[in-house]
Amino acid sequence: MPRGASRIAVALPSPDLGAAGTAGVDLAEVRLDLFEWPVDVARMLAGQRPRVIATNRPPREGGQSPLGEADRIEALREAAAAGAEFIDLEWDVADFAVVARDLRASGARVIVSRHDFGGMPDLAAWARAIDAAEPDIVKVVGTAIDSVDGATPLRVLAEAKRPTIAIAMGPLGLATRVMALAYERCFLTFAALPGGGTAPGQIDLTAMREMYRADTIDETTRFILVDPAVVAEDAIGIANRRFAATGISRRMVPWSIEAASAIVVARALDNLPVDAVLARVGDGAIRRSGGWRAAGDPTIEGVINSLH
Repeated sequence: MPRGASRIAVALPSPDLGAAGTAGVDLAEVRLDLFEWPVDVARMLAGQRPRVIATNRPPREGGQSPLGEADRIEALREAAAAGAEFIDLEWDVADFAVVARDLRASGARVIVSRHDFGGMPDLAAWARAIDAAEPDIVKVVGTAIDSVDGATPLRVLAEAKRPTIAIAMGPLGLATRVMALAYERCFLTFAALPGGGTAPGQIDLTAMREMYRADTIDETTRFILVDPAVVAEDAIGIANRRFAATGISRRMVPWSIEAASAIVVARALDNLPVDAVLARVGDGAIRRSGGWRAAGDPTIEGVINSLH
């Protein structure tokens, strides 16, 4: 994504691009498989609108497309011909090279994606396999089921060779949707309009912009992870406004620690841009030059002060 362009895509479960435009959305994922068919794709994409990612997800990848495979792909060709800037193709599409050639001939860039809604697979291996097909953008997504699964997509982004979308779905993966933006090869992350959303754990667009100031996250941004079971959302917002007021490129994000200790989770996330982990009351970890140490004052205020 060019510097200066928003890297937040809003996922739309209905063909209302007007609502996205009213909300100031720059990039929208249009989930054709969630619409009531038949859909006049060309008409939907006509006129003034955000940039569009057209997706027509089959059930095998967690979607709901009612179309046969040939018709499903044809709808994506129609979207590209109508001006969709990006087309999301599944990793196992037959005749991928031919389909990708046709889409690019219409001016679209091709995202090749693979999803796991049941757990966290080896996303790095998935990303390497997709990269070998030479897409314009790689997309690999798993579901976080424990307190360290969120590290997996972030490590994929750290090693990426081309623009990549890598996130963890579900409540335990929520923070990855924010933290992904700290990686140079991160192509985008996803958010939702109020009452919308198309995948588990998508963050409301207003929260993404205001609570996390996502549009200003970059490779210099560092993170404090706090367990949402003990730190309220309001407290996270207050901390992030404090960082903004002092010009510090840091964000506090919710990261479920579950039964693990803060120091155990911190060490498991050692190569991520994380400076502190705050788990249960009285349990925190701070990154020091010699490695991770137990926080002397394991409170929000104590952790923030110790990082200055």
